[in-house]
Amino acid sequence: MIFPGGGGNVGFETTNSRVAARTAYLFSRQRDLLARAEVAVAVITVPSDQPDMDSEFRRSARHFEDMKAVVRDLTSRYPKAGLVLLGHSRGTVSAAYVAQALGDRVAAVILMSGFYDRDPRRGVGLSEFNFDALKTPLLIVHHAKDLCPTNLFGPAQKLTERFPAIVVDGPDETRPDQPCAPGTNHWFVRREKETIDQVFNWIQGKAWSRLIR
Repeated sequence: MIFPGGGGNVGFETTNSRVAARTAYLFSRQRDLLARAEVAVAVITVPSDQPDMDSEFRRSARHFEDMKAVVRDLTSRYPKAGLVLLGHSRGTVSAAYVAQALGDRVAAVILMSGFYDRDPRRGVGLSEFNFDALKTPLLIVHHAKDLCPTNLFGPAQKLTERFPAIVVDGPDETRPDQPCAPGTNHWFVRREKETIDQVFNWIQGKAWSRLIR
């Protein structure tokens, strides 16, 4: 399950029998990077009665109930599959709290460009989350040069000292005027393939690179 960042509304629509998103989310423009025979991908968007998902909604019992229904559906379709929650940016709030709510039904949690600090406009993020109480295997993935104000590397770096982590230190920021937008380090620009390949290596228990340059 992938939890997109921002407000979480990716605007799915069907054109010529193909489902596409009006708003970009991590890997939406490079879906082939996720295409693996052993993997089924479910991208989570906002519920029909919710304009977007702020931090409070992402931490709410209502959100957890919605996700439990999604998990029941996925389990019925793929009964032998392990459930992995991957969140990007503000979507990491959903991934972490939903994993906490689902407990041992989740095989792994991956937080990419995590929202770890409290922000006056975007809420508490994961600033109040008890990482030590999470029993699910956790992977931290962050760009050392992420300039998105709510997702700087500092708070993530502290977590990389306690949990498995992949740190990307690649090209410089390409859109300093919009540091959180697609095409920036916040989205692992030009290091997408290397990053997701190492994430899958970690999921599958293979050797993986802690640092990507």
